[in-house]
Amino acid sequence: MNVLVDGEASVTQLSTIDALNGGGTLAFNAIKDTAAALVTNAGNYVGNSVNVTRSAQGH
Repeated sequence: MNVLVDGEASVTQLSTIDALNGGGTLAFNAIKDTAAALVTNAGNYVGNSVNVTRSAQGH
């Protein structure tokens, strides 16, 4: 099944959705999370074509 996340999601939320999605495609265009989570995830969900917002407490 393919999943489209509409709106912002945290790295943890995307990871959970991706794991439950099996072999389907996960599409999203915005991540909102702490600086630490964003830096740790650079190159995975955090990439060039994704809007990224740093928050103090995560999503």
